[in-house]
Amino acid sequence: TLLPKGTPTKTSFEINQVLDYYGLHLEITPGFDFTSLTLYGLTKYIDRVLDVLVEIIQSPVFPENEIEQSK
Repeated sequence: TLLPKGTPTKTSFEINQVLDYYGLHLEITPGFDFTSLTLYGLTKYIDRVLDVLVEIIQSPVFPENEIEQSK
């Protein structure tokens, strides 16, 4: 659940701003042997947020304050 909480270039607030602006919802479902990411929204906006989604997956950052809030 901490994946969308930050990347090297974006904070969780900035990530949520992008998703909210385009009316998208990111759902993360962790499992024992895999994690599923589902992006809900209109397909016409996917090209505008795909870079953000790839950054969330490839280079997540877990800020200490976000870890404490999740606890």
